Amino acid sequence: IVGGALAKPFSTHHNALDLGLFMRIAPELYLKRLVVGGIERVYEVARCYRNEGISTRHNPEFTMLEYYQAYATYETLMDQTEAMFAFIDERLRERLPAACALWEKTRTFSLSRFARVPMKEAVNTALQRSGLPPEVAFSITLPDAPIKEWAKASKQRGREIDWGNYKKGASKCENPGEMLFAAYEYLVEPFLAKDYRTDDGEKSIPVFITDYPFEVSPLARKKDADPTLVDRFELFVEGREICNAFSELNDPE
Repeated sequence: IVGGALAKPFSTHHNALDLGLFMRIAPELYLKRLVVGGIERVYEVARCYRNEGISTRHNPEFTMLEYYQAYATYETLMDQTEAMFAFIDERLRERLPAACALWEKTRTFSLSRFARVPMKEAVNTALQRSGLPPEVAFSITLPDAPIKEWAKASKQRGREIDWGNYKKGASKCENPGEMLFAAYEYLVEPFLAKDYRTDDGEKSIPVFITDYPFEVSPLARKKDADPTLVDRFELFVEGREICNAFSELNDPE
C-alpha cells in the first residue's frame, strides 16, 4: 500500500519476479497500526524515497527516524526533541572531545536554547523587520499590489525576498490558511537563522515553528483554541528543516 505523505510514489518493475514495486514514502501507516494495536511507543530508523524536488537541502532518498507515542502531544515531542539534541551533543563530547571542541567553535548555531514561534507571529515579525505592511501577506495576488515598493522596502532592510516566486505561489492559494503558509515560506523561512539568535547575536538558535494552518496539515489535530490551526511544528536549525511532527488527527469522523 502506497501512503504516508503527499509525495508521488516512485514505481518500478522487478523483471525476475514480474512484479510491480515501489519505493516507500514513509513507514507511517505501519507504525500507526502498531499504536492502534496497543504497542504504545514505536519507532523505526527508516529508509524512504520521495519522488519530488532535489537540491542541496533536499535529497529524494534519505534515512529518517520516525516514531509515535500514544497520549503524547506535540508539546511532548518538542520537549523530547530538545532533550535528544542535548543528549547527542553530550555523547559526542564524550566520545570525540577534540573534534567536538573544534566543531563547536566553528559551527554557526548554538543549542543553548530553542525558540518556539507560532507561524502567525513569525510572519508578523518578518513583516516588521522587512519594513512591510500587514497586507503584504494577504494582498499579493491583487493586480495592483505594489510589488516594486515592497521589494525596495525589504531590500533596504537587507532582506532579499523572492517576490517573483512569492507572487506565483500566492496566486495559487485558495484560502487564508494557504496564504499564511505561502507568506511564511517566502517572508520567514529564508531568514530564520538571521532573525533568531543567541543573546550576544553571535550564533543562530534552533526554531520550532508551531501552529500551522489546517489547510496545509490535513492529518494533524485541530487546536482546541483555534480550529483554523493545528497542533504541529517543524524544527529548523540554521535555517534547515530537521523534523516535522504533530498531534495526530483523532476525530473518528
